[in-house]
Amino acid sequence: MRTRPEYALFRSDLYLPGILKCAVCQELFQTAASLRSSIADLQAQGKSTRYLPTPAAEDARRRHHAEAHVRHCEATFDGATGFFLVAEHLRPKPKLVTAAYYGFSKENTG
Repeated sequence: MRTRPEYALFRSDLYLPGILKCAVCQELFQTAASLRSSIADLQAQGKSTRYLPTPAAEDARRRHHAEAHVRHCEATFDGATGFFLVAEHLRPKPKLVTAAYYGFSKENTG
């Protein structure tokens, strides 16, 4: 299994196992493994899976979604890793923490 880059467009949701969340717009997508598991469970119970997408269809929907973000300059495709990444201008910038952040100033250090 490939390691997901730090700024991957789709991230696993901590509270919803088997779900990927778009880092730009928060849209949710079910993983192929989760779909296969759901389909197998429903078929074992004799229930219909007609309204569930196939894993390939969900992957295509996610790819189409990512390509729309690329067209809007909100994401890029990294050919080396095969992942869509959040565009650099949308990535959170680390906050510069200095002594002033904790209330110290030149006047106080005297």
